[in-house]
Amino acid sequence: MDDRMESAWPDVPRLCFADGGPPHLDACLNWVLSLPASGASSGAQLYIHGYRRAAEALFNHVDGCERMSPDYIVFPLVFLWRHHLELALKNVVAIGRELEGEEPTYPTHHGLRDLWNTAKPYVVVHGASDAPELANVESNIKELERIDPAAIGFRYPHDRTGSSPALTNPPATINLAALQEGMMALSNFLDAVHECQKRALDDAMEAERWR
Repeated sequence: MDDRMESAWPDVPRLCFADGGPPHLDACLNWVLSLPASGASSGAQLYIHGYRRAAEALFNHVDGCERMSPDYIVFPLVFLWRHHLELALKNVVAIGRELEGEEPTYPTHHGLRDLWNTAKPYVVVHGASDAPELANVESNIKELERIDPAAIGFRYPHDRTGSSPALTNPPATINLAALQEGMMALSNFLDAVHECQKRALDDAMEAERWR
């Protein structure tokens, strides 16, 4: 007779990455294995917009739930938006390089300001270089990097040494509605850049076919 005490641990599924859930929640991943290295057709938009949609869903949930404290949500929400912006900027660079006949490689670092400086020449070819929108985008990117320069401040409480806070210059408060509005605007701007680049790439491919 087994007289061992029944386990007090909560149950855990044998395998989280398994079949058996509702079919409408099946996420397809096998396409990832056939991705080219980079460039406009690399599937980057699914990653880019995946983080945006996750941020939108998270904000919409907390916005409609008075019992959900923004003090908890601010960390994953800012991280989702920051990573979305990082991927979007890297994609602008990759497609910009492709349009110039170079290898469409992604920058490998996480610094938003450096990514913007690299991406900006590929942005201004599709619009006025003195447009006020460019200055606003740049100001927001600089502010986000000032608050979280190493891209870890909204993921971990301490820096890599464990001796200092990961957020080096946080504001006293962050209003999630204002954050969401600003990040959506930044995202829409980079979406517009992507559409311009995609059209230019399609035009270049069409011209090449007729040569």
